[in-house]
Amino acid sequence: FEESKTNSENIDYEKGLSNSYLGLAASFLNHYNSKKAIEYIFLAEKFAANDPEILSKIYTNKGHVLHIAGSYDEALKRYNLAIEFANKIPNKNLSDELKEASQINISGLYIHLEKFQMANQYAYQSFASKDLSNKLISAINLAESFSVTNKLDSAKKYIDIIDFHLHNHSKKSKMISGGIQGVKGIYYVKNGDYQQA
Repeated sequence: FEESKTNSENIDYEKGLSNSYLGLAASFLNHYNSKKAIEYIFLAEKFAANDPEILSKIYTNKGHVLHIAGSYDEALKRYNLAIEFANKIPNKNLSDELKEASQINISGLYIHLEKFQMANQYAYQSFASKDLSNKLISAINLAESFSVTNKLDSAKKYIDIIDFHLHNHSKKSKMISGGIQGVKGIYYVKNGDYQQA
């Protein structure tokens, strides 16, 4: 991302610069450095130039930072702004992908708040994704929500879907593999199978 940022600065390419700063912000978020991530999010916003794609990504990232910080109402506002900007993107596939990212985050936020019906509403929307990663992350949210609320048949349905895709697509991310392991643990505990958990 640093090289991309430097190249973008050299040719004064604002979208590239914004994307580079967003990449750097995501990298710091992945390493739990919210303060540094926020700095890069603000730099990305400085060069966004009313581009709905960049603004959608910015608000998704801002929502994520606020979510991590426990400012759930503010995070929800940012995720919804991200969806609004994604709706303005002419490329339907890109628009859908960015909306789904925020829907997944909103679903996770509602799971954390134990508002499972709302969590499921957003997870169902993003589960319809054409993007397999978004579909699987949505399935993890649904499986977790159903496990926690003792709807174990429904939870198992989504666990099986995830297992099928992970088995057939071995290159899926560690996040998805780790997420399903955590959800399986909840499912097995709720099912009384402590040895499997």
